[in-house]
Formats: sequence, C-alpha cells, structure tokens
Amino acid sequence: ANNLRQGRPVLISVSDEPDDLFTSSGHLMALLDINSNNEVYVSNPSTKATGWFPLSTVIQYCDYKWAVYFDE
Repeated sequence: ANNLRQGRPVLISVSDEPDDLFTSSGHLMALLDINSNNEVYVSNPSTKATGWFPLSTVIQYCDYKWAVYFDE
C-alpha cells in the first residue's frame, strides 16, 4: 500500500483461488492507485473484474507482488 500511496504502481500475480473473481487460471495484474477507503484500482488484462476493490480482497488472490518504479 505504501508504494501505491507514493504513486508507484504494483504488479501482482494472481490465482483463481479462493474463487475466480479476477482470473480462471492465473496471470499478472497492475494495481494503479489506492484511495482513502483502502481500495485499490485493479487494471486487469482479463475480461474479468477491473476497477476499485478493497485491498483486503485483492490480497486474497495474490501469489506474488512487485513494486515497479524509477527513481529520477
């Protein structure tokens, strides 16, 4: 969450567990923003869910997380 609050997107690897909200097999998604309600904006390349979701919900599906940013 700290990276998102600093304007740094986070890449996550998600699975289909506990259900298939974001994917039916697994893939990468980007978290682009976080709001004051602790919801993150999910950019999902799948035809499944994209948009604002509680961070606690998204974390349930995460296999791996990476913060991606460039220092200037």
